[in-house]
Order: sequence, then C-alpha cells, then structure tokens
Amino acid sequence: MIKLRYFFSNIHKTKAYQNLVKQQKAQVDLVQNYMNQMKQAKSEDELIKLKYQSINDLQRIKEEQSEIIEQIKLEKKKNFEKHLISMEVDPEDIQKLYKGKQKKNKDEIVIDDEKQNTNQEQNTKQTQEETKINVPNNLEIRNLASPIRTQGHLILFGVQRHNAQHSSYIYDALFNLKPQVILTDLPVDDPFFIKTEGNYTSTWKSFIENKLTPTFLVNPQPITLSDIHLHKNKIKWIFENNILKNSQFIINPTNISEITKPMFDKEIEIIDILKSPFLYSYHHSTPIVINGYPEINYRYFLAENCELDNLKQLLNEKKIAKQEKQRNFDPCLLQPDLFILPKIKFMIETIKMTLTSYSNGIIITESNKINQIEEEWISSAHRFISTDLRTQLHPIKPIKESEEFIKKLIILDELISPYIYNNFVRYNSFPYQFNSVFKISLQQYWDNYKNQLSR
Repeated sequence: MIKLRYFFSNIHKTKAYQNLVKQQKAQVDLVQNYMNQMKQAKSEDELIKLKYQSINDLQRIKEEQSEIIEQIKLEKKKNFEKHLISMEVDPEDIQKLYKGKQKKNKDEIVIDDEKQNTNQEQNTKQTQEETKINVPNNLEIRNLASPIRTQGHLILFGVQRHNAQHSSYIYDALFNLKPQVILTDLPVDDPFFIKTEGNYTSTWKSFIENKLTPTFLVNPQPITLSDIHLHKNKIKWIFENNILKNSQFIINPTNISEITKPMFDKEIEIIDILKSPFLYSYHHSTPIVINGYPEINYRYFLAENCELDNLKQLLNEKKIAKQEKQRNFDPCLLQPDLFILPKIKFMIETIKMTLTSYSNGIIITESNKINQIEEEWISSAHRFISTDLRTQLHPIKPIKESEEFIKKLIILDELISPYIYNNFVRYNSFPYQFNSVFKISLQQYWDNYKNQLSR
C-alpha cells in the first residue's frame, strides 16, 4: 500500500471563527446600508456626514475583527494537536475513501476490505462524518497516482479562489504535508510574472505601450516544464519584488491578499489562494510549477467557438443569479466542455511532466475544474508524455469577423473576469491581429457595447 499522510487542524468550527463570520457579514450589511443611504441623500452636507459615519463604523468593526482573529490564532495553537487527523490512503482505492468505505483504527483512517459486516459499516459512516468536519464546505480533495513512479502521487485541492476559510486550510495543508513541489493554476501569461521591482502593473503598461521590453519569469507560451518551473531564486524575486514592493498586495500570516478597489476611503482586500503558495515557498524553498492555461489563448478559443447569442444568454443567467444572490453561481459550469475542458488537457500534461521530476506534491486549482481533471487523469494515465506543451494550446490566428469577435470578448470579460480590458484595451492595445481594418477606437467601441449590455 502506498501511504499518504494528511494533517489538518479542526479550527473552522470554533466560536471565534463563527463570530468572525458574523462580523464580516455585518461589515457587508453596513456597506450596503450606507450605499443605499448615500443614493437617497438630498444634499452635499448629508453625503459628507454619511461618509464620515461609515468610516467610523467600518473602523470599529475592523478593530473588533482584529481581536477575533487573535483569538482564533490562540485557539488554533491550543487545539492543533487535539484535532490532528492522520489518513492513510491507497491511491488505487482513493474513490472508496469518498464513498465511505473506511474504518476507524485509533487515530487513523484506512481503506477497508470489501467484506465488511453491518457494525463496521456503521462505524464507517460515523468516521466519515467526523472527517468531513475538518474540511471546509465546497473544498474538494483528490489523489492523482503517478503513472510513472510506483511511489509517486500528487494531492489535488479544488478551492474557491477568494475563500478565507479555504485559504487557511490550504496553508495548513502545505505546512504539514511539506510537498516537494506545488502546482498552482495561475495563467502562465499573467502580467504578475513580469520581472520588475515594484508595481508590476506599471511595468506591464510600459510593455504594452512599447516603451519597455521586460523579462518574463514564466514563459507565456511554454514549451517544456522548465518554462513554467520556478525554483528558489525566481520565487525569491517574485516575492521580494513583485509582491512585497507592490502596495497592491497585503501579506497575511497564511495568505496573500490583493487590494481591488477603494470604498468609503477604505481599501478592500481580496484573498487570492492561487498566489498564496509564494508565501509558503518563500519561507520553505519549495519549487512552484505554474500550470494555468494561457488566458490569451483561452479567450481566443472561447470567442472563436462560442455563439454570440449563447454568450448573451449565459450573461443574462449570471445577472439573474446575482439578483437572486446566488453566491456560488458559476457560468462556466453551465457548459463545462466548452469553458473548462480546454484548460484541463494542458494542466494534465504539466502534472505528468512534474511527476518525472518529483514523487509527491500539491496541486491547487479552482473547484469547478476538479471533476474534469480527475476524469482526464484516469483516461490519459497511460498516454505518452508530450515533449512540447504548445501542442496543448489553441493556436491564435488573425481575426476575420472583427466586430462580432470583439463583442464576444466583451461579453466574456463580463462573464468571467475583465482580463482583456484590464490588461490591454485600457492601454489602447489589443492582443490579437485583425485581417481587416477596425475603423473606430477600440476602447470607445468596447465601452459603448459594454453599456448596451448593462441596460
């Protein structure tokens, strides 16, 4: 039996954590309340008064949250050993673990034989429920056994990218599992990987405007594993320059947060779990493999293969879900073969390449991909390993129907994230070539059509 050991602390059911969740909800409700009041304000004086009231109230809540966070840290330290759980899993039987075919043996959970009596099955259900307590809601765990090494395996975590609870859990997993390598699902062409000292967005802007030709720490169109493989020196550079010297990032004890936009003169911090491995790796010299599909190729693929009416319908469904406050709505899951599967084949090849150099590691990806990754891994386990990652990337060609193509890109920015606008259009640039002349200002066209969509 190949044994994998998992160590996770049960810190997510504490009273302090529940209080923090309540405080965070109170903060959201407070912001919404003040926004509604400001819309109804009848004078400038009333607006100013509301603004200062909101600042004071938000500061009070933030101070209360800081006290609760300190309490959580103390509870976590006190109860860590008490709630330590060890699981031993045979990769060939990993699915059995999730079907509840387990038995409790002292402080361990092991895969049981098929022949179990009724009492053992009852113990199995109880043990499975106890284990689930430690795993945050909507976080998925899978095991990918190596087709290359007998003792090789990678543990796959499917997370909600901006979930604070997931972030704490993943950092605990990294700290206790001590993987040989970490794979994180950031796009390989993310501007984050431009080599700079300070704010990487400024360097990216200069690059887009043809004022600068910088170095990229990750090849945006990778060929081999070395193009996306970050060792100690590159990780140190990224952390000490792209992160520490960039006021956009906030370094917390277990994660990295990004400041997205100001509200009431207060900055909003959003956790990014896919960037948090740099925090762990910087302190433990663990290599990182960037295995996210290039976003430029991805948007081109979607614009080329999606019907305009279909995209409009998906965007409308997203608007309805937002009005109904469906927080976990994911438009990509409505058509996974189109929106998710193209990324999976690239990821599978990078994972297989990684296993030629490492016997174990951790993969961090978004939860909407986890089922497709597992299915593709099983079906491709015995295929040969590609020697050129470019064969897994959708090729980019000059655009024929420019107007319709741009409309699709605009909807995709609204549907998924504003990648094309934020990184190109707002700098009067475009990542694709036109076969014909596009006669009006791209940014003007973009803004006009975006306003039409919002009506």
